[in-house]
Amino acid sequence: MPASQQLLDNLQTIGFSPNEAEVYIALIRLSPSFVAPLVKETKKHRQMVYNALDSLLNRNLIVRSTKNGKFYYELANPDRLVQIIKEQETVAADLASQISDQISQPDEQVEVLRGSTSFQEALLAFTAIGRQNREYIIMNTIPREFVSFTASKLKQQITVLRQLKKEGMDIQLLAFKSIESQLRADSFWPYVDDPYETRVSDSTPEPPQTIWISGEHVYLRNHLDDPILIHIKSKDLAGRYREYFNSYWQSATPVHRLG
Repeated sequence: MPASQQLLDNLQTIGFSPNEAEVYIALIRLSPSFVAPLVKETKKHRQMVYNALDSLLNRNLIVRSTKNGKFYYELANPDRLVQIIKEQETVAADLASQISDQISQPDEQVEVLRGSTSFQEALLAFTAIGRQNREYIIMNTIPREFVSFTASKLKQQITVLRQLKKEGMDIQLLAFKSIESQLRADSFWPYVDDPYETRVSDSTPEPPQTIWISGEHVYLRNHLDDPILIHIKSKDLAGRYREYFNSYWQSATPVHRLG
């Protein structure tokens, strides 16, 4: 495997989106750099490069300075990558502990998943669970992150969900006002009512996590820059989250792509 591809794969394993990983690698080669050379190096749309740079800045993985009235970027200390993993492990351990305290049945299970690759695999596993249970609920997702994290699997995912919809299965997506504009972005708008039945709630407070529900399975993802998923198999907990979802769903406003 070429070194650059291995580096790309490793960055995605620890939670980089494909877009973030490619921009980070470009910075390894070009740092310090203005935006234009990064656009040329990655062959990506300028806005995609800016989005990746903003995300990397938020995690203190790069540094931004100004020169001649223009921003330029350079890598922060690579040790920051190790620090991020330690922070993720702390968050995941706390979440697992909190969830374990809520469940007690011997057939109940908790699984911690981390990184964009695990996110993609979990989404496909959740779709299979949804097919089996004839139930597919997503609550409080962030469309921009969803598209970014599932880039390599998105076409396959949407094809399967559209087939399930044709078979009569409800594919329910509940979003909130704070991200309504993201629903209308070109990258997500085609899916708003095909395959999803999408509604937007203006209720507060908004749930702190993205929540997937099907049968006795629940997936929770905290809204961090790197995906950390907690998969819980618990009939009781799934029932409580389903009631939570329904309390928002009933009063939410339907959103249609052509509406």
